[in-house]
Amino acid sequence: MADTSASHLSQNVKSLDYTLQEIWSLYDANVPEFSEKCLIFLNAKSSFLNDLVYFIHANLENENQSVNKILTEIKDRNHSSILEVKESFRIEKQAMETKLKETMLAKAEIEASLDLLKE
Repeated sequence: MADTSASHLSQNVKSLDYTLQEIWSLYDANVPEFSEKCLIFLNAKSSFLNDLVYFIHANLENENQSVNKILTEIKDRNHSSILEVKESFRIEKQAMETKLKETMLAKAEIEASLDLLKE
């Protein structure tokens, strides 16, 4: 992803503004004076900035789609992992319950044997 920190963006905007000022200076110095000279430059500048906004918007939209795709993949992997963990816990619980039943049965048998030995 591109560096979109505030200071970096500010530098880029200042650089763009400086470049547009230089273009205006060159345009103003090299184009003969006529009534619509400034209007033509401003129209071109406006068109350029509009295209730039659409370009940035398209890039941000693509970035947003990529991030959403990554987030969806992470969500799916997490969901699968959760299901696997739940299943392993269910199996472990069943195994523990089985061991508990066996232990309780063995305890009952030992207690019965102890009672027989006492008699």
